[in-house]
Amino acid sequence: MKKVLLILGALALVPASHSFAQTQSIALRAPSDPQIERLVKELGVSPDQAPRVESILLTQQQEIKTLQEKHAADGSRNLAADLQASKATYDEQLKAVLTTEQFAKLEQLRKEQAPKGRARRKG
Repeated sequence: MKKVLLILGALALVPASHSFAQTQSIALRAPSDPQIERLVKELGVSPDQAPRVESILLTQQQEIKTLQEKHAADGSRNLAADLQASKATYDEQLKAVLTTEQFAKLEQLRKEQAPKGRARRKG
């Protein structure tokens, strides 16, 4: 009787562990931001590069958000300088992962997006 209960208990855990493993692998593969997903596609990032690029960009997004909140809370005017320093740090990390062509394309995409971003902030 104990063997039957033990086997049933073990079988009950198999689907739960399989479901958990599936959820984890999906969470690790899927970027949490559609903009990052679009950027990764536009740059032609390889499957090997994608997790590292996504991680760098997600971390950068979080840092930007933190800097904006910090500067809004304390009323300081150094946000632009802090954002510039943050961009330089993350650009170095991206240069280590992306090819020269991919990084050049990233810079081009940024130049194309800059006027749109300024218009959104003014409008």
